[in-house]
Amino acid sequence: LPPDEKKDIISLLKEQVKDEFSVPISAFKNDKLSCLETIVKFLKENSGLKLVRIAGILNRNSKTVWATYSKAVKKLPKRFVVKEDKISVPLSIIKSREYSVLESIVGYLKEEHELSYQNISELLGRSYRTIATVYRRYKLKKVRK
Repeated sequence: LPPDEKKDIISLLKEQVKDEFSVPISAFKNDKLSCLETIVKFLKENSGLKLVRIAGILNRNSKTVWATYSKAVKKLPKRFVVKEDKISVPLSIIKSREYSVLESIVGYLKEEHELSYQNISELLGRSYRTIATVYRRYKLKKVRK
């Protein structure tokens, strides 16, 4: 391959890898943190990413990510112990700001994995009613766009 083509291929691969961050579903099963707090804390402590990099991945302001992380650490000081799950949440779904973080996750689990509200509520440690309400909101927003 000519050098120009090699550079193109390498930059394409780097782009793909950049978006391929995900969080195991078991990380969300805690009763202390919001979904965004869980994601930021997991990426910082378990993946060793800098807060500025996390902000880029999540399409959030770095000050927001810093504040989210510091709140998360106060609420849950110890590090996550997560197992490798069959299901992990790709962070590319959270980049879009049209849906809340929880709406994005519930929508992803419902539509991509075809899970029931009951299964999603158990996986995320949220009530059945919360999941049903969040998914209804997600679908309403999806129809409007």
